Amino acid sequence: MSKIIGFTAGEIMLSRKKLIQLALSELPSETEYLDYKQQIDLASDKGRAKLIKLIAAMSNSNPQGMSFIIVGVTDQKNVIGASFIDDAKLQNAIRGYLESSPKVRYENVTHDQLPQDKFIGLITIYPENSVCRESKKIWKLCQGST
Repeated sequence: MSKIIGFTAGEIMLSRKKLIQLALSELPSETEYLDYKQQIDLASDKGRAKLIKLIAAMSNSNPQGMSFIIVGVTDQKNVIGASFIDDAKLQNAIRGYLESSPKVRYENVTHDQLPQDKFIGLITIYPENSVCRESKKIWKLCQGST
């Protein structure tokens, strides 16, 4: 199995909390395989477009390894929490907007510093040997926005 950040893919599935703890304590702020977001907005076109572009960029910059977007954490690695997001909602938001789409999974992870209704969201982007591209539809979402 391929390794990333010292974990095999199987270990990452079993130890999401350890991965988040490692990302918050020992890893640099952001890398080609790790990004922090205070929140993601799946309800708006602009929010979905930003997430889709980020997923494509991360997939392409680390095609042999897994990449992670940690939601509910600031760029300074302060835990602020995020609302619960169902993985199916994420899948529906990105479906059809990526060509050669990598497998993407969203998980809600509890954290000791957060109330019961807040989570750290973990978006895992699995390796994809093909170049991931935004489909033409995505540009319609972003016209006139920055």
